[in-house]
Amino acid sequence: QGALSLQDFTSPEDAFIYGHLSQLYADAQGVAFLVRNLNPLHPEVPPVLQRMGNISFRGEVSGYFSDLVMYGRVHSDLGDLQTDMKVSSNKEQQFFAYSGSIKTNEWNLQQMLNDKKLGHVTFNLSVNGCHKANSNPDIEFKGDIKQIDYNGYQYENIKLDGAYSKGGFNGQLDINDPNGSLLVNGTINTATQIPTFNFLATIQQVRLNDLHLTKEYPQSELSLKLQANFTGGSIDEMNGDICIDSLQLLSP
Repeated sequence: QGALSLQDFTSPEDAFIYGHLSQLYADAQGVAFLVRNLNPLHPEVPPVLQRMGNISFRGEVSGYFSDLVMYGRVHSDLGDLQTDMKVSSNKEQQFFAYSGSIKTNEWNLQQMLNDKKLGHVTFNLSVNGCHKANSNPDIEFKGDIKQIDYNGYQYENIKLDGAYSKGGFNGQLDINDPNGSLLVNGTINTATQIPTFNFLATIQQVRLNDLHLTKEYPQSELSLKLQANFTGGSIDEMNGDICIDSLQLLSP
């Protein structure tokens, strides 16, 4: 529903789209068609996208299937997304990219990732991603996660500013939750043949019991500073240094 202009739709790669949509609806077959044309690297619909169910879009679209701008609201079985995104792709170069902003309220992360430890998430993020064939994606992101459920606890006030590249994270994670704060700055990569860790973490007044991270130490608070620079996937394989400073555990 809405006003939509299509030019040369007989050739999808050359079709130009422009218009305002009061509602664009896509079932599983429609989603598969969009995936094939927007993302040449993954002609099959990913399981994560399949779990979104039927998808509808309300807003404005303009451009080609290979270079499309979408501004509006996406509704799915997992929740709603407010998007202002540009999506680009090139089948010959096997290239897929996107940039813009995305936000949601109470998105069903548990169903999306099929992970019972997760719940819902509310966030407002700017993203800039690039996917190339036979390599890990490069994704830059910055913004706020207002709340996210994990292991039966709802974490609040999280700020992200970093990049996911070559299977690892480089940047800053800042959590300012009522049951403790955590500031991590550095690089963590567990996707390489030899995992690497180089970061500084500051933990202040963390109540591990209240966060459902342990059943022990009720009403206790943990604070410390940790600086890590090592490689290895286990203690036996570790090569480097871990320095702990200002360790404090307060119990009633």
